[in-house]
Amino acid sequence: MKCQEFEAIVGADPNTSDANVLAHAEACTTCAAYLKEMQALDRLIRRALEVPVDTRRTMQPRGAARRYAWLGRWQVAASLIASVMLATSIWIATARDSLAEEITAHVERESFVLARHERLDPSVVGRVLHSSGISLRGTAADVTFAATCRLRGHEVPHLVVQTERGAITVLVLAHERPVDGPQRFEENGYSGVIVPAPRGVLAILGKDAPIEEVAERLLKEVIWL
Repeated sequence: MKCQEFEAIVGADPNTSDANVLAHAEACTTCAAYLKEMQALDRLIRRALEVPVDTRRTMQPRGAARRYAWLGRWQVAASLIASVMLATSIWIATARDSLAEEITAHVERESFVLARHERLDPSVVGRVLHSSGISLRGTAADVTFAATCRLRGHEVPHLVVQTERGAITVLVLAHERPVDGPQRFEENGYSGVIVPAPRGVLAILGKDAPIEEVAERLLKEVIWL
């Protein structure tokens, strides 16, 4: 069972007894944590929807009964708000992890381009970027691969930048939801970072390479037309 399939089943039923799901949770620590989070969220929502009935209300003065009802509604509302906030945080974390997985999978499928060391003509890089409404302030002297690839339903610029410590892949994801700050990830031996951009995000990843330095440099050099 793949992690995405696991998340879909658990998202629909956090308390599933599916043997394959339980076996996957035992083997995958990330999915096991996701299962616990979803089960905790399910319990919280159930508690929020359980409105206690207090028979003493019939013995209380009318004013006291009104105050009790008002307090009860606010307690339920607060619980529901907390549930929504927790669900949102889990969704954001899951979406971010899914993006990191898809970026890494894309780079692995096209890993043959990482071995190219001949620098591209800046005009080639310029044409690829211009098609997505982007240009570079610098000469792009370290770029050895530039193409437009299909990723998550959009055409995105895919660059490979050579450094003294190895090749780094850069994906310009102008259609992705912006992030508040750098989001680092580790996938299949790759270290990566997703950083906010004027439109969408930039994804930079490599193996034992200075991804932070390249991310900082690119943010200064990229011009959004």
